[in-house]
Amino acid sequence: MAKQSLIYKRVIDILLCTGFMCMMGYHIFSKQLHEYLGIILLIIVFIHLYLNRSWYQSLRKGSYHFSRIFIIMINITMSVLGVLCMFSGIMMNHYLSFTQHLFSISTMRMIHMVSSIWFFILLGLHLGWHLIKVIKIIKKHLPFFFIISVMVVMYAVVILYKRALWKHMFYLTSFAFMPYGESILSFLFDYGCLLIGLSFISYEVVSYASRHS
Repeated sequence: MAKQSLIYKRVIDILLCTGFMCMMGYHIFSKQLHEYLGIILLIIVFIHLYLNRSWYQSLRKGSYHFSRIFIIMINITMSVLGVLCMFSGIMMNHYLSFTQHLFSISTMRMIHMVSSIWFFILLGLHLGWHLIKVIKIIKKHLPFFFIISVMVVMYAVVILYKRALWKHMFYLTSFAFMPYGESILSFLFDYGCLLIGLSFISYEVVSYASRHS
């Protein structure tokens, strides 16, 4: 039963990561698909929360060391950003015309752009915590894992610069850079590397803190 539950969790994790990567590809997928996918992801997020409900039940137990606080802060911040992203997206929804008169579209667009990018960044860090056991196995059996992980992290930094994501994170530009005509494979490769690079960073932070706590 525990093994079956773990399989469900990993399938949901893969669906969430793939789904959120596609959500970042607003310039590749249609606006209608973007909105439908957002609704589907919301349902999958609730399934994810239900499958991992034991984590919330354990918050009152045990001591609070750095790695645990680090993970909790990431999860709390992701929850806030997720709500902001969902709310601003609904307010800009062209199917619900009455919502467009409640708040300024430009303000909602700014909130949506900034919150979605920060959410994706934290998703990568959150992923590193979920994949601790997997990364340990890979690290044990894959030669030169450290060199490979450093290269992936470096490429993740390049992606932040190349795609001007760092500017959108701090709202240094009011318009998102959209490379229209980009292939889906190129897009998924870049954002996949960004997620993996962030997960490696999170894994190293949590592992280092656990060894020295």
